Amino acid sequence: MTENNLTSEQARERLAAAEQFASATTRRAAPVAAITTAGVGVLVALVLAVSYATLPEHPVAFAVSLAAYGVALTALMVWYHRRQVVAQRGFGTAYGWAFTLTMTLYSIGIASLRVDWPWLVAVVYCFVVALPMTVAAIRMARGCP
Repeated sequence: MTENNLTSEQARERLAAAEQFASATTRRAAPVAAITTAGVGVLVALVLAVSYATLPEHPVAFAVSLAAYGVALTALMVWYHRRQVVAQRGFGTAYGWAFTLTMTLYSIGIASLRVDWPWLVAVVYCFVVALPMTVAAIRMARGCP
């Protein structure tokens, strides 16, 4: 029997098998997606913290830390792509929204480098920058896109 001439019973069986496969791959993909998402958020927050700590007085230290950030981010992405499996559709959307919000907060943080914030305010803001990606990672780990 060809693909176009499936009986309704065969179509239901294939649909059930596809749903089972999607559920299994989502369970396998969730931890990888969660770790990657949280990792990106933490790295962005760390580079902002380093910016607060080094700029403008120590541009060389900032350049070295930015290079380390690039290496760490590349390593995280390589690790992710080697372990990537088909993920639940919402994971990409959740990552995109969280990443956009994190980068917006990061940009605001970079723009505010000229303001001499107390160190506690800077630390709290760095945690706020990592928060969207961390929340998305927790939702991914639980299987909620």
